[in-house]
Amino acid sequence: MEAPPLISLPVVPPGVRQWFCPPRGLHQLHLPLTILPGAILFCAVVIFTLYPMLIFITTFFKKNILRQRS
Repeated sequence: MEAPPLISLPVVPPGVRQWFCPPRGLHQLHLPLTILPGAILFCAVVIFTLYPMLIFITTFFKKNILRQRS
């Protein structure tokens, strides 16, 4: 996916503008609602990318250590 040019940023659909500028009553509620899914998604991505790498590295080093001992 290519990043949109900076010139097209001011042109925002009405729905998106409502999403970023909620009614004043929703302002306290709105911030956690946007941060929470992003945080969960970020944690999921980190776990799914780092965990297999961690397993691979540990098994790789264990194999090397076992080879050196024998």
